[in-house]
Amino acid sequence: MGDFYYAKLLIPDRFMNDEIRARIASHFKMNRFEEIDGKITLDSGLWMMEDPLARSGEFDLEHYLVEQGVPFDRWTENTGSSSPAYNRVFRPGLLDREFPESDEGTVVPVTKIQEIYDRGGALDIVEGIEDLLKEYNPKYPAIESYTDGGEANE
Repeated sequence: MGDFYYAKLLIPDRFMNDEIRARIASHFKMNRFEEIDGKITLDSGLWMMEDPLARSGEFDLEHYLVEQGVPFDRWTENTGSSSPAYNRVFRPGLLDREFPESDEGTVVPVTKIQEIYDRGGALDIVEGIEDLLKEYNPKYPAIESYTDGGEANE
């Protein structure tokens, strides 16, 4: 996919190191890493990077962050497209998923719902819905919990 989309990436400050800073600078074609209003900002222990023209709506350093066990959230908006927006959530040892999103929340494919409905029995349908919720709406720590003083540090 060679399209460009708006993307926002959140990384807890306590995980930032020279290599991550260098990769962020490279992504934005900067000589060195620095705060830039509207692009790279630090707020409440979270670095936020915003790129209105991220290739495929992703940041080049995501693979590196996963390899290094650095938690992050990434939002991508497919502006001007009928495709839904999607979010990527990475929590080391817990979750690495992309979720399609709409204004109403996570998008669940109708085919998945139809499969559950076709099971027939009420108990089978309830179990299917529980499975669907685990898959499309899993529980995981908020990215803020990985900042200094967050509960993921205790």
